[in-house]
Amino acid sequence: MQNEGATIKSENIRGLHEEYESTADENEASDKVPLDAKVLHYILESMGAPHYEPRVIHQLLEFIHRYLSEILLDAHDYAAYAKKETIEAQDIRVAIASRLDKQYAQIPSHELTMELANKRNSVPLPSISNEYGVRLPPPQFQLLNYDMIRYDETRGGSNVRNDMIRTESNVKVSSLSSIEGSRNVRKCSTSMKFNIK
Repeated sequence: MQNEGATIKSENIRGLHEEYESTADENEASDKVPLDAKVLHYILESMGAPHYEPRVIHQLLEFIHRYLSEILLDAHDYAAYAKKETIEAQDIRVAIASRLDKQYAQIPSHELTMELANKRNSVPLPSISNEYGVRLPPPQFQLLNYDMIRYDETRGGSNVRNDMIRTESNVKVSSLSSIEGSRNVRKCSTSMKFNIK
């Protein structure tokens, strides 16, 4: 009897590889789905990803909300700096452009990448010596540790730099009082209207 119940339960479970057939209950549930989630569903389907986990929609919605709120806060700051009463489309464009420069990598074109690769590959590699033992790179490239300093015999004395000595004056302690959680939270002190044409 227990085995029979287990097979009934497993028949109701659909995997990602199986065809999706909607029922009347699922159609009623889809009416309760927010419009943004429906739009993301259609975008994913149009890009060739009809089967995905439901958490993908939630993650994309959270990313969109965070991205838009940061863009609008930046646009508000730009408009306030320009002493405008409303946020205009140009402020939003500047906020998007500054965000793209800082957060997202701009991938160079294939032609530029090939040109740089040909330029780099035109320089011959150093010749390999016929000595036995460990083969190391030239001496100028052997200091791999950032704390290593080449001893300068002409100056004499210690090989410790002055900036490596830890004193109370050069130790900086950052204040963590303004940080909430893992990221800073920005809020507008004043409200501003939008004028997008």
